[in-house]
Amino acid sequence: MAEINVAQLPVTPSAEFTSNDYFLIVNDGKAQQLGRGVLQQWIQNTMRGEKGEQGVAGTNGVDGKNGINGVSAQHSWNGTILTITSASGTSSADLKGQDGVDGSNGTSGWSPTLAVVEDGDRRVHQVTGWVGGTGVTPEIGQYLSQSGLVSDINQATDVRGEQGVQGIQGVQGEQGEKGQDGTNGVDGKSITTLTYNPDNSINIVYSDSTEVDSNAPNQLTGWASYKDSAYTQTNPLIISANGDVVLPNNATTNVVNYPYGVDSFYNATNQKYLLQDTAGYYSVRIKFKVLASDTPDFLNVTFSKDTTDTPYSEDFPLRGDNKIQEINVSTVIYGDSTLASNGMTIRLKTNTRAVSIFGIESIIAKLI
Repeated sequence: MAEINVAQLPVTPSAEFTSNDYFLIVNDGKAQQLGRGVLQQWIQNTMRGEKGEQGVAGTNGVDGKNGINGVSAQHSWNGTILTITSASGTSSADLKGQDGVDGSNGTSGWSPTLAVVEDGDRRVHQVTGWVGGTGVTPEIGQYLSQSGLVSDINQATDVRGEQGVQGIQGVQGEQGEKGQDGTNGVDGKSITTLTYNPDNSINIVYSDSTEVDSNAPNQLTGWASYKDSAYTQTNPLIISANGDVVLPNNATTNVVNYPYGVDSFYNATNQKYLLQDTAGYYSVRIKFKVLASDTPDFLNVTFSKDTTDTPYSEDFPLRGDNKIQEINVSTVIYGDSTLASNGMTIRLKTNTRAVSIFGIESIIAKLI
């Protein structure tokens, strides 16, 4: 076998080494060819030197400087404003956010009108109507209980309180002093005549020819007439076809003879008729003139307590000759608690054509 003198082999500079170059090493007397990457891994694994002695410990570093003391602070709230006070001064900030967008308005709620009704020895509240709300009117006729509205009167709350304990009998008073003997009274006299005056007072004539008139009794009956001036033949109230309106009356002209304790039978502001005696009996007469077209039709007149109860409703035929027609509504109505609380409204409802209304007059009489 020919020998190769390794010293005579050409030497490749390290800058020209590539990954495709191979190295020849002698390991345990045997030649071995290694690639560059394998050689580098072999050197790292086998050519490590022995562990050296521990080096001399370094000197300790210099201690750092103490930090600056923090600044104490106090805070307080005033509503949404936060105030902070420290050694450096005082500062404030309003932590309130921007106002939100306003919500839409809700609908108006209903308020009940109540009447006290008897239930044996009990007294309970019953809903007789609703006012002030928006939308569909709630149901009436229910009763108030501790848990709300109920339809059974037995479940309603008794608003009559319990009878109180009888008080202690008072101490008997001292006997009064005896009075002096009085003078003799005048002789009595008899009534000669007794006469009723036109105002229902009484005229009394005594046997000694003296006479006296009693006070006139309170007038329990009366009447009133209210005439409207707003709607005339040249300026009538026009109600469209299928219209439903309250009969107006501004009551600028009126003639009255009211019963005792009555100020008016009619409120021109809310157009309510005031029949407030729950035990009363009333005559109601409504007059007005209608000018309609040349087609026959009818007009409905309704008296309402502002509930489902309508004391009067009637259809009046309208002539078809385009001439003025006078409508005369006359009926009697008895009083009750609902009528006294709500008042009465008179409504007109047209059918298939428009009508013109004028010359309105209301005549109310309390008969009993």
